Amino acid sequence: MWVEDPITRTYFGECWDDPAVGILIAGSLDRVRAVVAASREEGYTHVFGFVDRDFGYSNRDNWLSQEASPVFVPAVHEVENYLIEPAHLANCGYNTKGLGEAQIRKRLRDNAGRRVWWMACRDVLKDLRADIIRDFPTQGKVVADQATAEESILGSPWYANLPALAALIGQSDEIRRRLA
Repeated sequence: MWVEDPITRTYFGECWDDPAVGILIAGSLDRVRAVVAASREEGYTHVFGFVDRDFGYSNRDNWLSQEASPVFVPAVHEVENYLIEPAHLANCGYNTKGLGEAQIRKRLRDNAGRRVWWMACRDVLKDLRADIIRDFPTQGKVVADQATAEESILGSPWYANLPALAALIGQSDEIRRRLA
């Protein structure tokens, strides 16, 4: 299984504790996807990936489907979220303040509450980026002259929709609406 970082490798290593399961670090979401796709193209159907959802979308509901992506994206923001269990933290040797489960849960909620607008901002930025690159033209066929190059770009659905999209997301009211 390919993962993004050492924390994720450690997490799954502790979960499985099985030397038969190899957990390798690719270094980024794009690299995980690339190495899994390349492995699958070479016929290695037992190769999978796991990436943080971050500000993207989970595919958790499809994990058991035969048609599912071989790269799993959890419902939680990052794999570290699985470690944030108040009962476990209360009993952890690093709980040097001796906080109880209820106290830890309150601190976690208070801390998360201070980040609501940061998360809203990041979520809107993610959506704006997705809107801007939706239908973005691929390199596709070889272009031999300027006229064909112009048609490739100017004739694309992305370019046709770009002025309307720019007008919409260029309005401060639209940004306020998305944040709310």
